[in-house]
Amino acid sequence: MNKVNMKSGMLILLCLMSIQLFAQNDTSATYPPTLDNNVKFKLSGYSFFNYAKPSDDNGGFVEATFSPIFTWRPSDKLFFQTEVEFASSGENYDGSFELEFATLNYIVNKNITLYAGKFLGPLGTFQARYHPAWINRSVNKPIGFGNSVNDLKRLEAGSEAGVGIKGVLPAGNMKFTYDIYLANGGILDPSTGNVEMESFADNNKNKAIGGRLALLPLSNSSLEIGVSGYTAKIGNPGSMYENTRANIFALDLNFVKATSVGIFDIKGEYQQRTVDNGIRYYVDDSDMVGFTYNNNPSVSYLQLAYRLPAVDGNNWVHRFELVGRMASMNVDANSPYGRTMTDLTLGINYWLNFSTVFKLGYDIPNYNGTAGTNVLTLQAAMGF
Repeated sequence: MNKVNMKSGMLILLCLMSIQLFAQNDTSATYPPTLDNNVKFKLSGYSFFNYAKPSDDNGGFVEATFSPIFTWRPSDKLFFQTEVEFASSGENYDGSFELEFATLNYIVNKNITLYAGKFLGPLGTFQARYHPAWINRSVNKPIGFGNSVNDLKRLEAGSEAGVGIKGVLPAGNMKFTYDIYLANGGILDPSTGNVEMESFADNNKNKAIGGRLALLPLSNSSLEIGVSGYTAKIGNPGSMYENTRANIFALDLNFVKATSVGIFDIKGEYQQRTVDNGIRYYVDDSDMVGFTYNNNPSVSYLQLAYRLPAVDGNNWVHRFELVGRMASMNVDANSPYGRTMTDLTLGINYWLNFSTVFKLGYDIPNYNGTAGTNVLTLQAAMGF
């Protein structure tokens, strides 16, 4: 994504904030946030601040992010929603301004919504719903789902440019949700086999088709099981790769249950991207030598969070939450993504209120049996 001058971004933000707000409090964990029919404009969003201490280096305050979300609803059926991100990170604490998404939405009825613009990748659930720091129970994103390893940040696009349709299909005590979209699609790098999913230009006439279908089998919607798919031609016209196709398959699970002994929150996802049935010939630009590798990387994670119950009327105990997550990235050894990796993240959270949390997490990475650098992270996050 393009970076612009931080001062210009802040000026845009201040101009938008000068508009009178009809409602400011978001009491739902829904992301992106919803808007009541009687509210025309709403400011919501989230912010977080990180301190990290690698086991082999000095610690420091490494990242600060503020992501306001603006929603404008001129009528019951029509609304516009956008999120911008102001971030500072890196050795020099460089500032950046990014447009995360900007969509125009039209509600046909309670089961059908049409949308167009730049939207979050709807394959699986993490990128579309769980990546904000105050919603994500861990101190960081899983590897392959926004946490980059050897330039492989995620298999799907962080956001797409196109049009789509989504909604809910009731089925007795159960219900289905669906999201189907048409977008520009990724672009193949013929020298490495890497697929640039974040590009908003289209290198051919073909358009990507993707979508997700989920089942919520319980009447209280505590369990959700989803399946996603994506397909697109990604090669340049006239080249030997013009018919090369990228396909993505994903499965996801979400279960949240409040009991007398605490709140259990289980989330998991698996994604695999296959380029032209996996094995493909590429040319290394450095010496123009051809090579092949199995171009079907996969990523997955499984996370369990447990919120303690109040004990003998002591509600402060209920503020603590224990978190454990195992994530993995499987790639071919000859691919540009490097080595297969697993990452165990353990953490404990303390909730000040519904949307404000302090987190302490410890990452234990492993590369094909070789231990990586462990990292201790402290994070403060707030949704609003």
